[in-house]
Amino acid sequence: MEPSNLTRIESGLQLPKEENLLKIADILHIEVKDLFEFNKEESIEEIKNKTIKIISNLEQNEIEFVYNFLKLYKNS
Repeated sequence: MEPSNLTRIESGLQLPKEENLLKIADILHIEVKDLFEFNKEESIEEIKNKTIKIISNLEQNEIEFVYNFLKLYKNS
């Protein structure tokens, strides 16, 4: 995914392609629907712990992808 496309998706100007949603979900070992389920009742610590758990089960290339995604998100 091009960084410019990601920026447009994050800004709500563009919807992600289905193939990209499938790739992201696959890398994170979750279902696509899980990308859209947000539980507002969880504390930030619970969210951090769950994120760490997910990342700890990834392969090196998947961790690098997540890192680059987060870095791009943080800088946009």
